[in-house]
Parts: sequence; structure tokens; C-alpha cells
Amino acid sequence: MEWTSVLADLKLFKRSNGRSLPVYSGYRTSFKLEHQAEEVTGEIQLTADVKALEPGQRKQVTIQFQTDQVLVELAQKIRFSFHDAGGEETLGVGEILELAAGN
Repeated sequence: MEWTSVLADLKLFKRSNGRSLPVYSGYRTSFKLEHQAEEVTGEIQLTADVKALEPGQRKQVTIQFQTDQVLVELAQKIRFSFHDAGGEETLGVGEILELAAGN
């Protein structure tokens, strides 16, 4: 399986009922990319100095998208949302800042 990495600005929402679960490096979830109907599996990697992304926080992260699921050309400024696989509630939103080297 091949992965495509991007640097992204990511915001984790607080749920209306008070989301208390942070996101850690290696968190795998479903992403909805702008201009693509199908969901994409991706994995969030935090920077070495960040242990967890807490609800309500915004951070720059690396996201690895499963390459064969990406049907649009990835580029700066493409927006996305993410949620647990099969989940109805949006966990957060983000925007691609740049493609990682080697893509």
C-alpha cells in the first residue's frame, strides 16, 4: 500500500457534548477532500514536540493519505474534513499547506 504525505493545518473540534478525547500520532481516520465525493483513509502524524492534539486546538501536522483512494490532484489550499470511519460527526477540518518531499 502506498501513501502520499502532506503538511496540513488541522483543527480538532470540541463536540457539542464536550469532546474530551485527544488525537495522537498514528491516528487513522477517514477524510473528505474538497472536490472528491469518496472518502480517503489517512493517518495523522504529529510533530515530535506535540504529544497530543487536544479538542479545540489547531496545529500543523503531517497526514499520510492512502494513494490509491486519492482521486483529485493534491495541492496547497485544498480543504478537507475528517471523522471516524462510519461516523456521522465531523471531528475537525484542515487545509493542505504543502506536499511532503518525495511525493
